[in-house]
Amino acid sequence: MNLNRKAFLDALRIVAPATKKGHLPILHCVRIADRTGAIQVVATDLETSIKADAGTNGILQSAVVPHAPLLAFVASASDDIVLNFDTEDNALLVTSAGSTLRLRLATAEDFPTTNQAEGDTVHIDAALAGQLGGCLYAASRDNARPILTGLGIVDGWAVCTDSYRLSAVKISAALPNCIIPAHAVEQVLKHTKDGFELTIDNIRATFEVPGVGSWTTRLIEGQYPSWQRLVGTITGTLSCDRHDILAALDQVDVFDGNNTPVVKATPTDAGIRFSMRSDDGDEVSATIAGKLSGDAAMAFTPKYLLDLVKSTDGDAFEAGIDGASKPVTIGSLDSGRVQLLMPVRAS
Repeated sequence: MNLNRKAFLDALRIVAPATKKGHLPILHCVRIADRTGAIQVVATDLETSIKADAGTNGILQSAVVPHAPLLAFVASASDDIVLNFDTEDNALLVTSAGSTLRLRLATAEDFPTTNQAEGDTVHIDAALAGQLGGCLYAASRDNARPILTGLGIVDGWAVCTDSYRLSAVKISAALPNCIIPAHAVEQVLKHTKDGFELTIDNIRATFEVPGVGSWTTRLIEGQYPSWQRLVGTITGTLSCDRHDILAALDQVDVFDGNNTPVVKATPTDAGIRFSMRSDDGDEVSATIAGKLSGDAAMAFTPKYLLDLVKSTDGDAFEAGIDGASKPVTIGSLDSGRVQLLMPVRAS
């Protein structure tokens, strides 16, 4: 079986995230098989299954082999790939030019079943895919709070929050209420610019990207928190040039190993002063033109403020505030796009 090296390598790289979890050796393997005349590479970590098209017609007996050495061999190969079975040794021979990799076959029956979601399929166009992607930065990375690690589809809104920040967008697609693991959505969006097909049932969600492959992930169980009540009143503004605030945040982030990083935004006669202080008492600041309502300074987690600014478009950055202890707000429920960021306490 001859395979185009680039197409095979792309497929192996696409499924790689699903081979890095799990304690069972079989979960570090991939299944290579024929699927209606095309070669497909499949991997799963029991939570998310990825199927990637290698883009080459042919017929191949199903083979389950370790992913890591196969990926490394194909990545370093200089020519197209030839797959052959060594039936006497129960191995797969992977050949490119004068180089050969021999991989012992794992037991095919041990490889987990990878069922896809069943039901109505909804087309997610590029614009909506971009809106969903714009929420993901606010998803939690703390697996101790699994619900917050997901993208919540709640009554026509897509929302992510880690309880310190929130990003939500009103969506036009008719999707059922559910919680999709944010990391699975991130993986899909890395491999599409034109959108995807999405199928959701009571257990799982399947994303199909034509010509690339599919991702099937188990939904997160539970009910997404009520979030709209967090959108409060706005009595003042934080406004400046978007590029200026990005530059200022980059300028003041100089203290390596700071255990409690906080960036302060303080109104001055010259505009807004951003400052950070190290645990040892060293301090750095940058002042930019702009307006911060009120007399008191506001403090933020630097990365969270940076993520919020990066998530906006255009040259101007403007956020609503209601004191130094309530969320900073960008957008509104009426506009169909809202982002929140909680300030932090700082001495």
